[in-house]
Amino acid sequence: MNAHHLRAILLKLQDRLTDDDRKRLHFFFGNDVPRRIRDDPSLGGTLSLMESLFDQDKINEEDFTFLINAFEAIQCIDTAKLLREHMRQREPSEIKSSMKSLVEILPITMKELFDDQESDTYDMEFRECKLFHVSALASFSRLNLAFLSETNMNDDHDNMAINDKDDKNINSITTPTDDQTRLPLQSKQKRVFSATSIIWICLFLMSSILMIIFGVVSGIYLHRALLNNAQLKEKILTEREKCNETMQQLINQLKSREKVKNISKIAVNVRWSSSGVTVAGGNGKGNATNQLIGPSSFCVEDDQTVIITDTYNHRIVQWEKGDTDGKVVAGGNGSGKRLNQLYYPTDVLIDKATDSLIICDWMNERVVRWPCHSSITQGDVIIDQIDCYGLAMDDQKYLYVSNTEKNEVRLYQSGDRNGTLVAGGNGKGADPN
Repeated sequence: MNAHHLRAILLKLQDRLTDDDRKRLHFFFGNDVPRRIRDDPSLGGTLSLMESLFDQDKINEEDFTFLINAFEAIQCIDTAKLLREHMRQREPSEIKSSMKSLVEILPITMKELFDDQESDTYDMEFRECKLFHVSALASFSRLNLAFLSETNMNDDHDNMAINDKDDKNINSITTPTDDQTRLPLQSKQKRVFSATSIIWICLFLMSSILMIIFGVVSGIYLHRALLNNAQLKEKILTEREKCNETMQQLINQLKSREKVKNISKIAVNVRWSSSGVTVAGGNGKGNATNQLIGPSSFCVEDDQTVIITDTYNHRIVQWEKGDTDGKVVAGGNGSGKRLNQLYYPTDVLIDKATDSLIICDWMNERVVRWPCHSSITQGDVIIDQIDCYGLAMDDQKYLYVSNTEKNEVRLYQSGDRNGTLVAGGNGKGADPN
């Protein structure tokens, strides 16, 4: 529909409008047209109103829906209906002309497309997608032409001629799509990467990254597991050593108890011989290996070996059964405070659990441990700053030490340097406490 056709229709509508319709129409467009036009509801004024709407592009030959809505608003139903019928008649003819124009330009567009593809640097998939859209557009034109043949039954002969022409054009379009375009596309497949190849490369890179991350995490976890296993193994070995020590102590206690049970009971009225047998010393006062000076205490091993505190010689000597000379096992380096010296030792006992001697080093105010059968030639201080004089040990391996300065006796467990008071501790006196 051209502009003259639309204006002719608007002139025909003027005969259907009454004076009241014109007044309502001018009032409705009061804000869209100048005041002089609004106030002139005559035929000339109405035509000026239409011209003003054309100038404002509110209506045109393509779309006059704005005017139809206005007539419906002022209750001019017949006028609005007439305009709608003209619009419906206009749409098929415009579609037909548009399709004709499309069919005419499609061959040219297809040719230009194929010419561009020979020098195109895009990948294979993009070209095929492009061809697919062109083919779909051609098919769409065919379907619309068929639709036109159905909606315009009064013009069958003309429509058939158009359809025949369009079918020929469409066939001429689809033929080069299949035959002429594949050869240049196939020749360039080796030079370009397809989208599928790029996707596979991306998937390969992602899987490689995931594998690396998994390997790192697994390595960290394995390292921690090995570290925990090493710590657990160390704890197990420590506990095993403690268990072995405890078992050894229990075994030693059982042995000592068995020995006590095997000791013969001494009768109450037993009498000892008035003349004993000398087992150590007896060769006068001196510091020779067969002499002693002021021995203050001793202890006897199971094989009747005697361990003696040779107090004034500042040493501990060992006399085995039948020996005529003793053997220095601790001290013997003169009086002094070095770890290889003693200073008036007053008591000694044997600790079988550690195979060592425990010595009361009186004037040095300390208790020392000295290995029995070892190449070590010095002792180890286990209790210091104590005016010790006497020693004893029970079946639990608890050490008892007397303190002549504080007039008390204290019990010491392994590693204990303060001890626990078990007797005295209430000052000097003759009371029971």
